[in-house]
Amino acid sequence: STVSDTDPGNYFGAVPGIELKKKVNGLDADTPESGPTVPIGTLVTYNFEVRNIGNIELTGVTVVDDVLGDIHTIASLAPDASQVLTTTTTASAGAHLNTGTASGTPQLGPVVTDTDQGHYFGSQPGIELTLKVNGQDADTPESGSMLQVGEIVTYSYITTNSGNVTLSGITVSDDIYGNIGNIVELLPGESIDQETGEVT
Repeated sequence: STVSDTDPGNYFGAVPGIELKKKVNGLDADTPESGPTVPIGTLVTYNFEVRNIGNIELTGVTVVDDVLGDIHTIASLAPDASQVLTTTTTASAGAHLNTGTASGTPQLGPVVTDTDQGHYFGSQPGIELTLKVNGQDADTPESGSMLQVGEIVTYSYITTNSGNVTLSGITVSDDIYGNIGNIVELLPGESIDQETGEVT
């Protein structure tokens, strides 16, 4: 009679993968527009979420940042497992971009990597007032003009936004002449000159 036999054969298709999600103060700040605005001198918190998106274990998972340096090394990460790493820095003025990189070694195949960017803007508000008398920056008695009694004295109040963020609701006043005027909005680097004339 006919005889037969069977024997199964199995294999496992390894698909290693890694994903890095970087957040800045809780925001997924991939672009400058999506990043937070942070006052200078305060803390900026970075969260690096590393996930094994493959189907085999990763070992020696490292997370580094091109600005902050080494963040941490995770001994192993099982498929679909994730871990959040946190570090902080002090905000400095202007726009900032950091790029994080996560790398892991699979049981089979080459090292897998992923990168993610994080932006923030360090706000440094500032305002500068220059008072000119008849066109002169007369901060001292010696630098002021000598005028005859009855001449018109023109006071120019030059308000400049010396910071890196827009200012609004600006009031300019003088201890003798009172309110000079209000400025609705002043962009960084922008100046507005308000004048008033008085008789000596």
